[in-house]
Amino acid sequence: MISISHPFLLDRNGQTENSGLAFVFRGSDSPLPTEIDQFLHPQEQSLYSNALVSKRQNDFLGGRYAAKKALAEVIPHLVPNQILISSGVFGQPCLEIPHDSLLEVSIAHSDALSAAMVGPRRHPLGIDIEVINPDKQKTLASQVTEEELLLFENFEMTDIERLTRIWATKEALSKALRTGMTCPFEILSIRSAEPDPSSPLITGRFHNFSQYTFHSWAVETFAFSLALPFRTTLKFDTAPHTMINQLLAERDGSSK
Repeated sequence: MISISHPFLLDRNGQTENSGLAFVFRGSDSPLPTEIDQFLHPQEQSLYSNALVSKRQNDFLGGRYAAKKALAEVIPHLVPNQILISSGVFGQPCLEIPHDSLLEVSIAHSDALSAAMVGPRRHPLGIDIEVINPDKQKTLASQVTEEELLLFENFEMTDIERLTRIWATKEALSKALRTGMTCPFEILSIRSAEPDPSSPLITGRFHNFSQYTFHSWAVETFAFSLALPFRTTLKFDTAPHTMINQLLAERDGSSK
């Protein structure tokens, strides 16, 4: 596995709090047992070995690895295999840290790529990754409104990228709300979408959750979305889309 992680700040009314973001690319090689021991908690190791099928194992490893890399950007001294990421009642990941630090984590994975954001509970965050796959076009189109299509028609992209980015944005919001995909998708409908003047991001708001905003972008065959409180600002030294470009460049270099 290759990874990239950076700290960032959540700023609200001039008050900042430390957070972390990580992306992980899983290669075709199986992780070594020693690698698993180093970053999986004993309970996570048991779940990985006994309860998960191969595809779920890969997603599980990538997600846990990304989460603990992101956490290390906030609390560097923690030992990864002493941190348990359990599942909440809705399947959401829950950080269990000695001497609870009031942090939360959001995890995403799609194909060989995983991501995680760690931040304070006061700022609910959600992240999602989706592969831009034409085979999913019919399914995605059934969950997108005409209004959303019109909003995203202002941006130059293929139909399948447009649909995938709308889907990823709604899923990121569902993670920030801690409902996951258990709620009707129409409740998560998008109200606005605007280009970010200083980056390749699209940002916008939601109809029923106006207290949240989203950031959406795409790199290669992957669509990404972040959901966060509207009046909370992300402050990065290295922007998320730049991190992804750097990670994929390292992937390409390692495959030669």
